[in-house]
Amino acid sequence: MCFWNIDTSIPKHKPFLIRKLPLVPFKLVTEFMNSHEIIKLSMCSYRMESFLRVSKYKLEELHVHLSNQYLKYELAQSKNFLSILFRKGKSEKQLESVTKMQQLCESELEFYLDQLSTETMMHYLNLPLAEKCTGFSFMRGSLTAALLIELMDKIPVSKRLEIDSDIPIDFKHPNALKYYVTRYNNGRWITLNDLKSIRNVGWIELKSTIFDCSDVNQFLNYWVNCEEDMLELLDLNLKEDAFIDVFALTDQLITLRVEGASSSNFFIKAKNHKNRKFVLGHVEIGEGNSVGFTAWEATGKKTRVFRILELLERKKELEEEISMIETRENQVDISDFSEEIRKKTVAYAELQRLKTSLNEQDHA
Repeated sequence: MCFWNIDTSIPKHKPFLIRKLPLVPFKLVTEFMNSHEIIKLSMCSYRMESFLRVSKYKLEELHVHLSNQYLKYELAQSKNFLSILFRKGKSEKQLESVTKMQQLCESELEFYLDQLSTETMMHYLNLPLAEKCTGFSFMRGSLTAALLIELMDKIPVSKRLEIDSDIPIDFKHPNALKYYVTRYNNGRWITLNDLKSIRNVGWIELKSTIFDCSDVNQFLNYWVNCEEDMLELLDLNLKEDAFIDVFALTDQLITLRVEGASSSNFFIKAKNHKNRKFVLGHVEIGEGNSVGFTAWEATGKKTRVFRILELLERKKELEEEISMIETRENQVDISDFSEEIRKKTVAYAELQRLKTSLNEQDHA
């Protein structure tokens, strides 16, 4: 038991001056720290910052939040999450810390439009900090067509773009679907022709659209016949009163369903695949009225799926060819009946071989 005079204060531990430790003890101490503690240390002094650089510490995410009152950036690694807030002051030196943190990971800017004036938002977009960001998000509130045009003129298509805010129904911009990753909460202004214009992008997500199953089917048929890669992933929700009709989705498509997968999910293949990388498509029906489309390379285990689709495609071509020959046979003025019989015999023989090959694939 410990006693002390009633007139004296409770003794306190002296502060542990970690910044004054020699390098080796300092390194040992920081090895027991989590990511949040190390990051806070790095902001204390240039020496701490230098140590962080030497240790090549990496973050998974860096989010920067801007408003008229404060600047906040959030850092994430594994299950740890750190949020640091800077109150607005007379100096913009607070941005220096954010800029230095960018060396640790990819970063993106998130703008909350209900808390931010247009002038402030454009001010930050014009800073060097924005040039190094990999993504831009615009949340809440709404954006005018004029402001959207200015934003899309400014933000390079190599970046990620997410707009959760309302977008005018008549909005148009040539870059709207050219960003490598694009997410629109309101996609009702996007038309089927807009979807068909997509080329060489990664991921497009549309939370709300004006599309039904017939529109998605037209897009899939266009993808099959397109001579260029369009996208790798498309997630969209059909319009509110639409429902999923698998027969409408697969109309005029050569499809393949894999055993063990959902009965409503199916594969398709690109016809003109010489100049394309992602030639195998997969359509997945999600919950509610959501539809997902993924384009893959025909490699590994997917090679077999692609090969079966090739056989099915050729089978359909032969069946159509035989049907045309039989139609011509019924014509009275046919000039070379024996040649038509020969073509029909050859087509039947190849069709039989294809059916045999498909049966073998089913039992492989």
